[in-house]
Amino acid sequence: MKDEYFDEIIKRKTWKIHIKKSVTPHFEGVRSGDKIFEIRLNDCDYCAGDLLLQRHYDPVKEVYLGPIEYHQIKHVIDFEQKEGFVVFSLFPPTPIQEEVVQKTLKELYLA
Repeated sequence: MKDEYFDEIIKRKTWKIHIKKSVTPHFEGVRSGDKIFEIRLNDCDYCAGDLLLQRHYDPVKEVYLGPIEYHQIKHVIDFEQKEGFVVFSLFPPTPIQEEVVQKTLKELYLA
């Protein structure tokens, strides 16, 4: 158990949390589990193991709608994508990542 804990601490230094807007059809697809991937502009160097925190956003009213979803990013590729875009799959976060996300949400007053 102790080794597992320290392994996660080492990993924590290498993964990032990417906080992004997500509009209704895409957000709802991720929330329901029907959409298990994202295609996004790679403007923040997405890497396998990072976390994607998606905030539900209404672009017409320019407001956040409240719900938040977060997933671990896996298998990032740019094959057959527009220049600068990547595709990555979404998986549940690890328990340590879950802890860090909850702390981050509290710090950002999003929880």
